Amino acid sequence: MSLNEGDNIFTIDELAQKYQRQWLAVTVLERDNNGQPLKVRFLARDVNVMGVRQVAGVKDFCTFYTGPIPETDHVGMF
Repeated sequence: MSLNEGDNIFTIDELAQKYQRQWLAVTVLERDNNGQPLKVRFLARDVNVMGVRQVAGVKDFCTFYTGPIPETDHVGMF
């Protein structure tokens, strides 16, 4: 896990360009009318959920993948 240093605020599109095909941990700062994140504070990449909780002391955060949605015949479970 690589924990972010600083107070960086990004849009989802900016993070997707900067960190391609990676799992990211963020806290949501602003949402659109449908509840989708618009602006986020970047916490970490290559997410280890327990590591983010321990190192950053943050318990309320979201994780998302910046790569393409897998084609059919793929299943993801959390």
